[in-house]
Amino acid sequence: MKIKTILLAIATTTALSAANSSIGIVDFRRCINESERGKAEQAQLETLKTQLSSKLEETESQLRDIASKGRDPDYLDSLSPEAEEQLRVRFQTLSQEYQQQQQQFYQIIQQQEGNVLVELNNLVGKCAFAVAGNHGLDLVVREDTAFYFQKSMDVTDEVIAKMDEIYGKEKQ
Repeated sequence: MKIKTILLAIATTTALSAANSSIGIVDFRRCINESERGKAEQAQLETLKTQLSSKLEETESQLRDIASKGRDPDYLDSLSPEAEEQLRVRFQTLSQEYQQQQQQFYQIIQQQEGNVLVELNNLVGKCAFAVAGNHGLDLVVREDTAFYFQKSMDVTDEVIAKMDEIYGKEKQ
């Protein structure tokens, strides 16, 4: 019976404590999409994707060229057996290079995206801490972890403003 009483007391105290707490909500996706830092990071990722894609497209173009030559009977008839073998080997080598480039492309992009998310998560956390201090909030959580919250609890705009302030100082 004592255990039940103790557990009831703990649950009641926890519930009362939570009821007196003030909570802020941050929409992490908006922080990424609307902050200057988030936009800059996304632009850098797009630039990297474009650079890597152009390298892939160049290799793919070479592969298509070799493949079309390999399907052209007139072209193949004009080649010596050694030249035809070189064409086949070149196609296989280029195919392997293309596959390696694709794998590297995806690894690099995933790694960069992961790094950006970690950096932005840390920055949002730092800014949320500052906003919480300004408003006397006891807790700030990500919007995607809450099933429901009142819009008055949303401090995303202030977090974005703090992110932009920090980013502006970093740029100078």
